[in-house]
Amino acid sequence: MSMAEMEKSFIAGFIAGEGCFTGTSRPCGTRQYVFQVGLSLPDEPILHRIKDCMGVGRISLHKQKNPDHQALVMYSVARRRDLATVIIPFMDRYLTLLPCHKSTQYSEWRAKFFAERPRRGWNAIGQQRLASTTFETM
Repeated sequence: MSMAEMEKSFIAGFIAGEGCFTGTSRPCGTRQYVFQVGLSLPDEPILHRIKDCMGVGRISLHKQKNPDHQALVMYSVARRRDLATVIIPFMDRYLTLLPCHKSTQYSEWRAKFFAERPRRGWNAIGQQRLASTTFETM
C-alpha cells in the first residue's frame, strides 16, 4: 500500500470516529447537506491535513462561551458540487470498507443526498453522472 493510500485510509478511519454527515431543511423546501469534522484547537493541524487531502471545504474557528472550554475548529464541506464530486466518491471508496456505524450513517445520508430533487442548474443527467463519479482527484 502506498503512502498516499495509507493516508487516505487513515483519514477514513478518523472520519469514522469524528466525522458528521448532516442534512437540514431550508425554507425553499430543499435540504442543506454538510460533511464536517470538529476538533479542539490544539488538533487543528489534523483538519488542515484532511482539507489539503480533499482539496475542498473550509476550516472555521468556533469560540466557546465557557472560558474553561477550548475553542473548536471545524472542517466543513457544504457546497453540493464538492460533496458530489469529492466527498461522496472518497467516502464510497474508503469509508464504506470499514465495518462501523459511521459507514451506515453515511450510506443513509448519501441516499438522501441523491434522492432530493435537482436544484436549479442541476439536471437529472448531471446528477446521475455525479452519483456515479469515482474518486480519482487525490
